[in-house]
Amino acid sequence: MKLSVPSGETRCHGPAASRNACNQSPCASRATLSSSPLATDPRSQGTPPDNSPFRLSPLVLARSPLKWRWAVSICGAAAFLTGTAWAGVDAVKQTPGWQQVYVTGRYTGMVPDRPGVTERMRRVALGYHISLKLVPVHTNVPASYNWQYVASLPTPAAAIVADGKPVVYTNDEAAARQVLDTVRRALTPPGLGKTAHVAFAGSVAVRPAVVAAARIVTPAAAVRRILNPAVTSVSGRHAALHWIAARGSAAAPADSRRRVLHADAGVETAAAAGPATAATDVPARPLLTVVARQTVAQTVSVPPPVRYVNDNRLPASVTKVEQAGRPGRAREQVAEEYVNGKRVSARVVQRTVLVAPQPEVIRRGTNTGVASGEWVWPTDSHAVSSPFGWRILDGSSNFHPGIDLACPPNSPVYATNNGVVEDAGPDGGGYGTWIKVSNGDGIETVFGHLSRVTVHAGETVAKGQLIGYSGDTGFSTGPHLHYEVRRWGTPVPPQPYM
Repeated sequence: MKLSVPSGETRCHGPAASRNACNQSPCASRATLSSSPLATDPRSQGTPPDNSPFRLSPLVLARSPLKWRWAVSICGAAAFLTGTAWAGVDAVKQTPGWQQVYVTGRYTGMVPDRPGVTERMRRVALGYHISLKLVPVHTNVPASYNWQYVASLPTPAAAIVADGKPVVYTNDEAAARQVLDTVRRALTPPGLGKTAHVAFAGSVAVRPAVVAAARIVTPAAAVRRILNPAVTSVSGRHAALHWIAARGSAAAPADSRRRVLHADAGVETAAAAGPATAATDVPARPLLTVVARQTVAQTVSVPPPVRYVNDNRLPASVTKVEQAGRPGRAREQVAEEYVNGKRVSARVVQRTVLVAPQPEVIRRGTNTGVASGEWVWPTDSHAVSSPFGWRILDGSSNFHPGIDLACPPNSPVYATNNGVVEDAGPDGGGYGTWIKVSNGDGIETVFGHLSRVTVHAGETVAKGQLIGYSGDTGFSTGPHLHYEVRRWGTPVPPQPYM
């Protein structure tokens, strides 16, 4: 019986045919089937339709050898897998593209496969010498996924922390310790003793951290940021790389980019590099505070104390040094405190006097030129040789406006109360050499027939002060002192004023 075989297929019939045809089956059969449209079309799945020229009758399949049936099964599976692969490729094309990020060999997450994102990451990694590897993938990522954090290249760093708050980030703990040591020395006053205690105020420590690579700065930039935080500069790696990442390597001339990348040398300014804002001139308080304390010994001069003595013989507001002062010497222990290099306090904790000072004595005048209190006698003699009033002199009666006190020539004459000298010297009349003193409140005292005076007009005299010496000048009958008191220009009895 002859079987009907579709065109393009080979079947074995009989011993001879079996030997020749079986050399090609099943490989030849697989090759023939794989070249057919049914095998290569990824959309064809399942059993061919009844009217297909490739459909084999059940009788053919039932009487075919085992190898032939195995070949047909292989071809069907291959067609199914091919269709599935094409469907998978089409599905992958519809899935968003992402890049897996590996930093120094450690997987950190994924970022969108966008040129702006990946190129910026590569530039930052290049500037920070970070090993960056990006592996493309196609996957669905939730909308809430924080890929921006991954794009910032989170990198292990060392944080300098003050009172629980990070101040600046450096590459590692050694760099952070170097920054703290430099800042401590910069804010410590020169010339401190070996026993001085220098420390940061508050709690300052170094802690491990993982932060965006752009937040990590070099030790030199970290020192500048701590000491002068108000000045914005591109002299640190942080600012320079931010500019490069934002504008791209082609956005600025090569020499400008080179200046920025080498700005850590401290020779580039904001104007030369271009991307940063102008620096301010207002000094700012450093981000860290250094307190230094020490106790020093010193020998100091002790100023002499001043002692004032009221003196009525001197006019008011007039002073006179009666005894000059002399300074002493003392040994002191002084506790000093400095904040950021400036001394804020100095307290003497111990003092030993080596040489005591000699006080200065100053007499301070209290005489206002106005009589006050009790009056005193104008001379040492109390002998009255002629009283106040009418008297007989040379056989005639005349009025005596004062009293005469008998005393040897050149006897001291004193002011009977405070006052101001109005006239002193020859009067050109019967008083001879005289002194007239205004004692205030309309009172005047007159001293006549003097041999000489020791005061001058305009001088303030005090009660009991020596103002001259008695004599025999003018119209005088012999050595004596004429003492006269006038009230508003009119002579009055002098006894109440002496």
